[in-house]
Amino acid sequence: RASYPLCLNTHLPVPAAPVANPPHPGHKRCVWDVLVMPSEEVIASSSSDKDIRIWDLDTGECLHCLTGHTDWVLQLLPFGDSMLVSASRDNTVRVWNLDLLKEVSVLKGHIGAVRCISWVMPGRLASGSSDGTLKFWSMCDASYQKCLSPRSPRRGNRTSPTRGSPRSPKSGKS
Repeated sequence: RASYPLCLNTHLPVPAAPVANPPHPGHKRCVWDVLVMPSEEVIASSSSDKDIRIWDLDTGECLHCLTGHTDWVLQLLPFGDSMLVSASRDNTVRVWNLDLLKEVSVLKGHIGAVRCISWVMPGRLASGSSDGTLKFWSMCDASYQKCLSPRSPRRGNRTSPTRGSPRSPKSGKS
């Protein structure tokens, strides 16, 4: 099977000589996200094979395979020049150091798949989950800061747990 590095001038694949036994072959399952790192020398990809792969942008060669998630890796975000943040169906957000090629932090707190992550300001990450919550994390010390739960009823907008209709005030007899 031939590998195809990208031709950046035309955005078309350019066949390359096949690698006999590549040290890190491609993903085994569906790819969910692709991210060009700020250095613009490598691309990171995430997959339902639970791995994150780091690719050389010039050659198309898979340089490294990062393991640690226990379910699909759905999204990737850059964190500085040599760090990466990943969201997974294993209910976690993980932080990876690409210089050391290892996981440096696991952010736990969701009870459903973490579907999306986004920077809300420098050093502060938001994560959204299928459990219906948004969580905010300080990346300075990888600590949980705050949770927004759109599913929980707001004051003055309560619903009956059995019927789903607004509660009426208790009527008093005159």
